[in-house]
Amino acid sequence: CLENTRASVLDDITRWVHSVPERGPNTPFFLSGGAGTGKSSVANSLAAQYHGLGSLGSAFCFDRAVAGRNTPDGLFQSVARGLAARDPIIREAIVAALKQDPDLSSADFTRQFASLVRDPCHKAATGNPIVLIFDALDECGDRKKLLNLFSRELPKLPPRFRVILTGRPLPDILALLRVSALEYPLSHDGVEVTSDISTLFTQRLHAVAAENPELPEGWPVPSMLQALVHSAGGLFIWAKTACDFVESSLDPERQLQKVLSAEYASQGIDALYTLALQDVITAEAHGSFKVFLGLIMVAKVPLSVSGIALLVKQYQEQPAIPAKKLFGLLHSLLDGVETSSTPVKMLHPSFHDFLTHDSHSANTFYIDKAIHNEKLALACFKLLNAGLKYNICGLPDINAYNEEVSAQTINQGIGESLQYAAAFGLDHLLLVSSKMASIPLIKEAGIFLENHLLHWMESLSLLRCFPVAFKLQQLGSWLHELQGTEVQIELHELVKDAYRFAQMFRDEITLGALRIYSVALLFTPANTVLCKNYFSHKNTLWELLNGNKNWSALLAILTGHNDPVSSVAFSPDGTHLASASWDSTVRLWDGLTGVPIGDALQGHTDQVISAAFSPDGTHLASASKDNTVRLWDGLTGVPIGDALQGHTGSVRSVAFSPDGTHLASASLDKTVRLWNGLTGAPIGDALQGHTSSVTSVAFSPDGTHLASASDDKTVRLWDGLTDALQGHTSSVTSVAFSPDGTHLASASLDKTVRLWNGLTGAPIGDALQGHTSSVTSVAFSPNGTHLASASLDNTVRLWNGLTGAPIGDAFQGHTSSVAPVAFSPDGTCLASASNDKTVRLWDGLTGAPIGDALQGHTSYVTSVAFSPDGTHLASASLDKTVRLWNGLTGAPIGDALQGHTSPGHTSSVRSVAFSPNGTHLASASLDNTVRLWEGLTGAPIGDALQGHTDWVTSVAFSPDGTHLASASDDKTVRLWDGLTGAPIGDALQGHTSSVTSVAFSPDGMHLASASDDKTVRLWDGLTG
Repeated sequence: CLENTRASVLDDITRWVHSVPERGPNTPFFLSGGAGTGKSSVANSLAAQYHGLGSLGSAFCFDRAVAGRNTPDGLFQSVARGLAARDPIIREAIVAALKQDPDLSSADFTRQFASLVRDPCHKAATGNPIVLIFDALDECGDRKKLLNLFSRELPKLPPRFRVILTGRPLPDILALLRVSALEYPLSHDGVEVTSDISTLFTQRLHAVAAENPELPEGWPVPSMLQALVHSAGGLFIWAKTACDFVESSLDPERQLQKVLSAEYASQGIDALYTLALQDVITAEAHGSFKVFLGLIMVAKVPLSVSGIALLVKQYQEQPAIPAKKLFGLLHSLLDGVETSSTPVKMLHPSFHDFLTHDSHSANTFYIDKAIHNEKLALACFKLLNAGLKYNICGLPDINAYNEEVSAQTINQGIGESLQYAAAFGLDHLLLVSSKMASIPLIKEAGIFLENHLLHWMESLSLLRCFPVAFKLQQLGSWLHELQGTEVQIELHELVKDAYRFAQMFRDEITLGALRIYSVALLFTPANTVLCKNYFSHKNTLWELLNGNKNWSALLAILTGHNDPVSSVAFSPDGTHLASASWDSTVRLWDGLTGVPIGDALQGHTDQVISAAFSPDGTHLASASKDNTVRLWDGLTGVPIGDALQGHTGSVRSVAFSPDGTHLASASLDKTVRLWNGLTGAPIGDALQGHTSSVTSVAFSPDGTHLASASDDKTVRLWDGLTDALQGHTSSVTSVAFSPDGTHLASASLDKTVRLWNGLTGAPIGDALQGHTSSVTSVAFSPNGTHLASASLDNTVRLWNGLTGAPIGDAFQGHTSSVAPVAFSPDGTCLASASNDKTVRLWDGLTGAPIGDALQGHTSYVTSVAFSPDGTHLASASLDKTVRLWNGLTGAPIGDALQGHTSPGHTSSVRSVAFSPNGTHLASASLDNTVRLWEGLTGAPIGDALQGHTDWVTSVAFSPDGTHLASASDDKTVRLWDGLTGAPIGDALQGHTSSVTSVAFSPDGMHLASASDDKTVRLWDGLTG
């Protein structure tokens, strides 16, 4: 950020960094915002700030256009280097991990996280904050596994490690980070943003004026700066691009007038890109622009100007405008165009989006990626056919090890463009539909397969990227889809052989590239198409006698277990294979090559009988004769938590539910048990009924039923989920759904608050502790990021609504117990009711008190509720009245609502709730009734709603206002028509003690109730 800009954002994040939680999850900070809102600028400023303070552990910025930064593969090696440089204890732990496991540098990134980041951080758990920054998550191409890891593991880091994430709020990112991180949306409007953008324009354009003394005095005038700020619309990337455009011209005054013209000023960033291109791309240059920019769009990694030119030359002999000249015209939009050897990339992702998004197809600068991908595929295979040869690097010794070959030798033998073609040519080919592929492309691919397959593998070996060869399996499928000429059928067989060849001789080939010809080819079965086609390439005096004529059916023998193997399971995508053994271990293997992944997974103390992957492959469960189930990371084998204990006999079988949220286990103790599929937390008690050992379990496809098989000769069906959410150790006093329905909060007399999955009922984390007495009420903020709780300890507390992490200290002010709390519709205000006969208003974000206590009631205040527009606040009291207040200032509105004493309520009022449109107000009373009132005037609507046989303790409207629910000490919940008060159906029965609170899910489909029987129950929100 420029100096003195984004001050409040930086201050907020700085405060968060230093608000290190004493307990509970270490919630990461997620700075979200759309393209061009300045997320990376904030991240860079934070990195510079904490680097200067000596507190920066690592700062990593993903970039889809940069190799090594567009996937998670190199992420944690970079983080480990930063942490090692910052803390000597961490450095020692990382060095020890690398000595113990030399393969870590090439291991899966999740395994690297465990060994190089997580474990070393736990060895240095105390000390001043260390900041870790991960910028532009949306730029990470293959991020699903990384997001799962972040969601699961980052909150477990010691509290001193403060993790800051940034990225666009894309659905897949939000789906995971909203559960585990504190989201901070970066606004693109507001006074501060406007001021910051004004500062950017002022500093940049005044610098232009200083460098161009011929400009008019006072240029740019204030009105120009104001117009620019208005046109930017809060987008920093618009402001930066406009400044770059003006700076790049010999006539900045003219350029600025173009930017401010009505045609472009109000059309956003796309119009600005159009203006910048129209200014430099003439009709003559348009074709060259498409050719060169098209290649940049589809290239897997950035290439230099000379590399791009050589690739384009393969399918277009002489573009109208040479690459170097064209890129020179675009230096305000591209980076790396100053020299011929620097990789060229976009200055901002929004330029890539502008050129390639379908909605811009009418734009003359639109680039069809499919067309240019096929052109690049053709260029790659032409280069491979022209450049590949035997011993391409001229190695003097056929038995040379790859580690003996210098990078200089490799780069001299295999130039930049040929390296690119070898590594990514297959990727580009596979993106082309085989049925739509051009004849020239198919021809060049055929020449490559017939003449250069082994040369290609030689190059891959030298370039340390031999696993690329395993994409031959996908190429086989691609060829199979072609119309089957005799030549293409033979090519298909050749590719199948090449894939087996790569599998069989991987170790030899990666050891030394030329062993392809001296070892691997010698042992290739004689009748294979590969051997017949390439046998002349064999470079050895040895002859193989009585060798195999054909490939055997056996792909690989996986050795490593020391006792019988009892179970095997493939991950859902087939990339991983798990094996369970009587040697008390589980092992993971590469599902394609059979190469072991890490060491044996140790933890069980007796034979492992069964193993199963979760549906998304991120978790692996194992069952053992030691009476336990264990959870492991399905990708790396890192253990997740401790053993799941509860069975009293051997566990014979495990199975995940289809959505992965539940795990079932079968045991010789005659029971089935359910566990949380993500955390391993037990769900309910053991399912009993079988009279002998349970041998197997399986979920139905929709997850609603669970089947178990037993030695008692029976199969039993069970409910796949549980009705009661168990965890509290005393009565549950209040429940509340988050606005999106994904979270459910409950308050209890056990002094804790608990979070649950709002869809499955699975617990989220541990109990939220902090109150020193019973918790009486919980409420979510409208955006779900905050959760408030009220307690008999006279305080209100704020928590992170997604993770449960505490936010600040308890709110002090009430002089007696606090019962309910309620947020205003915009979340800026929080109201609390107390037995001190007052209502108090607090800042919904910081907890700062707003004004003095609201006085008027003559007895305990039992409930508060804001109207939907926030202008009214209603309160209920044991003095048998309801009062209305101004929701913004707290000023009283009229006197207490009349009609409660007679013929209205005849006893204390315990709860009030506005309908969603604010026209109705409902009240619940200890006179066993519910009443409806006019929301603005307080006039009674109809008679009391009768049906409960004991005190009514809580009322809640459905989101559409058509239903009203009430909870009672008669152990039931009742549904009423939200407009007329007519009863809907019979009382909802199931609780075994008083029902204390009710809440609808945001879509109205579910209704939750809390009870003194220590459980929460979920009901159908429409019918009960």
